[in-house]
Amino acid sequence: MTRRDINITEYQSCFFDRDDIDSASEALLYTRYRKQIEVTPPSYITQHRWKLTAKGYVGHIPLTRDLHLHLQPKVSVANIFGMWEYAYKLNSFQLLEGVTQCDNFQQFYSQLATILARHSLDLFRRGLYRTYLNQRDRLTVVRGKLDLRDTLKRPWEPRVTCDYPYLTADVPENQLVAWTLYLVVRSGLCDVSGNGSIVRKAYKTFSHHVTLQPFEAKDCMGRSYHRLNSDYQLLHSLCRFFLENTVPNTRSGDRLTFPFLVNMAQLYEKFVAEWLRLHVPKYNDNLRVESQKKHHLDDNEKFVYKIDLVIYDRHTHEVRYVLDTKYKVPQKPSSDDLAQIHSYARTQHCREAVLIYPEPLRYPYKNYIDRETRVRTLIFTIDGDLEKAGKVFLTQLF
Repeated sequence: MTRRDINITEYQSCFFDRDDIDSASEALLYTRYRKQIEVTPPSYITQHRWKLTAKGYVGHIPLTRDLHLHLQPKVSVANIFGMWEYAYKLNSFQLLEGVTQCDNFQQFYSQLATILARHSLDLFRRGLYRTYLNQRDRLTVVRGKLDLRDTLKRPWEPRVTCDYPYLTADVPENQLVAWTLYLVVRSGLCDVSGNGSIVRKAYKTFSHHVTLQPFEAKDCMGRSYHRLNSDYQLLHSLCRFFLENTVPNTRSGDRLTFPFLVNMAQLYEKFVAEWLRLHVPKYNDNLRVESQKKHHLDDNEKFVYKIDLVIYDRHTHEVRYVLDTKYKVPQKPSSDDLAQIHSYARTQHCREAVLIYPEPLRYPYKNYIDRETRVRTLIFTIDGDLEKAGKVFLTQLF
């Protein structure tokens, strides 16, 4: 049976004949991908056809060996790349210009994987980062520090127990890159676009020198870089993107496959936060931006608010604005959203609360919920020039 590829655009619905989706695919859609795809079974309402609606994720789902779903973004790939650069703090690096010329998200993924592979191979040519690790072994000659007590326990053995340092490239800096390349190879997305050979070459190169160890996206953050391993900063930022969005949770026959799914709401949130962090001080150097601020609601710290964005006065440390990003386009803000941002503002003793949307609302909101707190809806659009959109947003905000 030939493989079928189904393209679904973000927040849009597609219809398929009853026989297009078998029982195995139906079960996977309901059990594993309900967050990514809304499934409406055949009925009179759907004219006895399947209705699939993408929920705000973009990427690739190898549902079965014969059926693959491609969730396409509603904005241009160039803007996805621009958001990604800001969100993962890569806009200061000179990456390949060809990425912004991609026609679809699969090409975007493939191009980023190619960047990762090329930088990995360049790093290997210059020399992998190595460090000394402690090794304990029984040797025929003394090396390093002799463990006399352990050696005397076996006086009949010709070998002695030694603790010694050895120089190796099998360290987390390289293991993290090798694991990410492994996931990219197993996704199969690069083979479709023809860039699979360089990615496989990079993976094989690293796999010959390091042990394959699983890593998570959080392992890419908070790492310490210095003169000897500073070249890894870009690589680990790229690795973070792939690790955050690759989940090994689908089996097709006896092969483990790796769906690649980007949560656009999270990407939008990270993009807006990083863009404002860089540009708000340029607009007003008395202000600074903090993202994902925690506010504990009880003394035991079991209940907590996570506020998307808080803008402070640098000198008084007073909270001037609280902001919350909403990657959805309703006709008007929901009561829950208004109540949420109002609560955020009250906990921070702030008079200005803002809900941020990617597209204009039919019924925007601007009003005082109480005598002290003004709540507004503002737009940070992502379907055009991102820099111009940001400047318009700052003008409206301040």
